[in-house]
Amino acid sequence: MKLKNITPDEALGKAQKYCAYQERCSFEVRRKMYGWGLANEQIDEVISELEKKNFLSDERFAALFVRSKVNQKKWGKLKIEAELIARNIEFGIIQEQIANIDVDNYNENINALIDSKTKELERFEPIIKIQKLNIYLQSKGYEPDIIIRTIKQMFY
Repeated sequence: MKLKNITPDEALGKAQKYCAYQERCSFEVRRKMYGWGLANEQIDEVISELEKKNFLSDERFAALFVRSKVNQKKWGKLKIEAELIARNIEFGIIQEQIANIDVDNYNENINALIDSKTKELERFEPIIKIQKLNIYLQSKGYEPDIIIRTIKQMFY
């Protein structure tokens, strides 16, 4: 639904509320304002103002996104990176935030995922179980070398 005749000042107020509700990236805000019928130049001005007033920060968004996906969803680095790329976050910011992931927590996550998934796969032969675990962990975004190393540690 496009709003008609919304001024940049009105858009700024609405965007501030939108950003205050939860952490957003500039891509999400840009998409929202485009839906309000603003021109690209107006959107750029509003986003610049939101960044100046600290309502919007792609770096802050990326940090929160990485933390929440690792801690709550137990996602791997590859899936997190792909999601941030899809939100047009700068690659340098993505790399910096992924580098901040706690290695011990990350390893605990993959071990917990393997433990819970292994219980579901008890009826399968070991080779099928390992294949299914591999596919599952890849879908969660874990790197192939970490998957192989962790599965070897747990099964061999």
